[in-house]
Amino acid sequence: MIFLTAAQFSNVSKSPYLYHALFRKCIGITFMNDKKGSLNLTDEDIFKEVFNSFFPYLTEYAKNIVLNNDVAIDIVQEVFLKLWKYRKYYTDFKAIRAFLYKTVRNDSLNYIKHIRVENKYRHQYAQEEYDESSVDYQGIKEEAIRLLHKAINDLPSQCKSVILLSVKGLMNQEIAGRLGVSVNTVKTQKKIAYSKLRNRLDGIIFYFIFR
Repeated sequence: MIFLTAAQFSNVSKSPYLYHALFRKCIGITFMNDKKGSLNLTDEDIFKEVFNSFFPYLTEYAKNIVLNNDVAIDIVQEVFLKLWKYRKYYTDFKAIRAFLYKTVRNDSLNYIKHIRVENKYRHQYAQEEYDESSVDYQGIKEEAIRLLHKAINDLPSQCKSVILLSVKGLMNQEIAGRLGVSVNTVKTQKKIAYSKLRNRLDGIIFYFIFR
């Protein structure tokens, strides 16, 4: 068993490389199973030691890339599943460490690429929906104006004159002055015109024009 002073532990905890070096030394003392110094990852106890040694540092490494702790944990766990799947082919400590860091890095970058593509298509889809809505809105507006002009042209002469001046923005008194009628007559003709237009046009289109 290797014991560390508080100062030694503080230094080790700040450096993954020191920690892994110490871990390798401990592994060497406890679990090395042949003279060549290879690790037998098919031994669950050894694999567990490897997992416990690397997991916090790999998680931090992944989190610095994906910027999400939960995602980083998932990535590292998946990488260890891959290591377990190919455990027979990894017996050297350096090879194991290289596999873990390289795979975590690649999987983290792939996650980032996936998110970017997903966000790109989500934004593109939202933009397409917005464009379609804009086209529909413009089409409705043009159709409403066309129907309005047709309905106004079919109004009685005085109603038509009053509404056309009203649409141009003239006030009741101004319309009365232009047409040589009283303000009350203008109000009456407006009321008649609006009633006829409301009956002639669809309620939604009428609201759309005169809202």
